[in-house]
Amino acid sequence: MISRKLFARISAYIAKGKSLAGEKDTNKPFGGVNVVLVDDFHQSPPVAGGKNAPLFWPCNLSKDSADEFLGRNLYEEFRTVVHLKEQVRVTDLEWNCSDPS
Repeated sequence: MISRKLFARISAYIAKGKSLAGEKDTNKPFGGVNVVLVDDFHQSPPVAGGKNAPLFWPCNLSKDSADEFLGRNLYEEFRTVVHLKEQVRVTDLEWNCSDPS
């Protein structure tokens, strides 16, 4: 999991890299690159940032930086969400790492 601030910086770094490479439309989030987020968002705290810094956590007008607001706004732009509801474990013995044989 990453913080709102780091999410905003990643977007800026990708856009800058695309701009330096001569790409157009680098003013779009993530320089126009498609981004897929994968995680159990409510399980892991952010790697960088405090416990109130996850992407899904609302911003605080009196405490949070411009990068944190930008990161939260970028997160809110994601519209397609897939919720996996069933826990599926590996049943193929060849791929099951817990098989002692």
